[in-house]
Amino acid sequence: MSEPGWVQNTIRIGRFEFKRSFRGLRESTGRFIFTILSTLVPSVMFLFIGLLLVSAISTDTIAISDGLRGTVAMFWSFAVFLVTQRVVSTYPRPEAESLLLTTASTRSVVFGLALAETLRVLAYAIAPILVLAALLAYSIGSVVLMAVVPLVVVLLAVTAVVTGSLIGYGIALLLATSPFVARHKTALSVPVVLVFMGVFFVFQVPETLGVSRSAFGWLPMGWLADLVAVGTPLSGSSVNAVGAFAGSILVLVLGGVLLEREATALWFGDEVDPTATTDESGIDSPVADAGSKTRTWTGLRTAISPLVIPSRIDLPTRRVAEMTLLRARRDPRRLSFLIMPLAVLVGPLSTSGSFSSLLEQLPILCVTFLPWIFGAAMTLNPLGDEGSVLPVTLVAATPSQFIRGILLPGVVYGAPVAAVITAVTAVGGGYSLPVVVGLAAVAAFVTLVAAPAGAAVGVYLPRFSAVSVGQSNDVLPPRTSAMIVHGILIIPPAGLLAYLVASPGVAEFVSEILPIVTPTAVRFGVSAAAVLVGVLVGLTGYRTAIHRVRDYEPT
Repeated sequence: MSEPGWVQNTIRIGRFEFKRSFRGLRESTGRFIFTILSTLVPSVMFLFIGLLLVSAISTDTIAISDGLRGTVAMFWSFAVFLVTQRVVSTYPRPEAESLLLTTASTRSVVFGLALAETLRVLAYAIAPILVLAALLAYSIGSVVLMAVVPLVVVLLAVTAVVTGSLIGYGIALLLATSPFVARHKTALSVPVVLVFMGVFFVFQVPETLGVSRSAFGWLPMGWLADLVAVGTPLSGSSVNAVGAFAGSILVLVLGGVLLEREATALWFGDEVDPTATTDESGIDSPVADAGSKTRTWTGLRTAISPLVIPSRIDLPTRRVAEMTLLRARRDPRRLSFLIMPLAVLVGPLSTSGSFSSLLEQLPILCVTFLPWIFGAAMTLNPLGDEGSVLPVTLVAATPSQFIRGILLPGVVYGAPVAAVITAVTAVGGGYSLPVVVGLAAVAAFVTLVAAPAGAAVGVYLPRFSAVSVGQSNDVLPPRTSAMIVHGILIIPPAGLLAYLVASPGVAEFVSEILPIVTPTAVRFGVSAAAVLVGVLVGLTGYRTAIHRVRDYEPT
């Protein structure tokens, strides 16, 4: 039940949360400057482009087309994706939860958080939108646009926030109530994110499939573009405008009701314990092996199942590897930095031009980026990941055992997974069998090199201070400098090897510059040199990491 005056409480909570976000942004000078620039640069760009083209705009040349509707639908879907991601990873629960939920109703709190998120979205978009509205109003001589365009943007932002929050709280509720999902959330999140990002990418860049943006003009969220034409000289569909307005009201009303119910179930329900299968202390317990005097420790092995570290590995090394996998499973936020290559992949994939070109580029991009991802996942902050138990770990395991344990997940699982994914994409790209095998081998080899290289970089550039991610201040991702150095060491050579294997034209180009060298000799020579350098980098990284751990003195 909601309390009397819940609307006022909603406004107070939303305003307070927005102000708190703004204060937190001002405390970080770098983030504050980046945010200001990300708002001002598009505004200035739109202003200059608009001033150059304003004379060519007339009411006869501006119509609400299906292409414009499809573009609006894509922007709306992008906003929904961002809000969903923020709700799941950053704001599944309100700050000062006990205080808020005892002084205000669930409706006030969840609506207030949605209002704050809407204000954050509008804070980024208001300057560019006002510039575009002013230019459009001036060019066609309609002052009404100065009011209509911001109102449509507000409606778009509110519906996107409600939809994204609804999806986000639904995912958070599933994580909180499903033992299987809570236990395997890391393993499940990787394919889900990859599939979702793939669908989202195709929706954002439909030209890769040979589909025009106008093909998405039938989506109801794109009809918001027709609302801009209401009361202005622009030509649009009145039926679509009415449908967009009625649909938006339906989303707000129905979404608000479902949002309140989801938040109530999430915030007041009992959460499952993903470690319930372990003993009460959460630590391994000794169990006597029947018929043997040896004792095995089953707690960690059970906690990371179905993943398994080979039993023939010595016990300290195996325990370090199992703890590394367990930390990643229990707190996958520490692996969020691995999403960065997706932003890099968008550029080449969006310019591929067609679906066939996309399939041809994908295996090369897999060879280029997957070894970095699987090599960096567990190795870029080995000392910092141990936290307060680092001295105990360094006493219980020798430096070589510690480093081998850090490398084992990448060796046992990273290299085979990289090879399989690369082989599947290469087959889909239409490559011949020798090229498929070569690309898969290169992906596995570079992953094996990337793991010790990451350990060497990580022990020299550790991060011990936690960073703030939403309500949590104990997330320890690797240092940005460590990620950059490791990326420079791995990504360019991996890309070179991938192109040499998949594109004979590279070797032919070199042979044209040096006529005395045949293309076959170029490919063999460069590949052999790259493999030799890779082996040296891997061995050097492994030995360097061991020496650094041996000389390290915890403070």
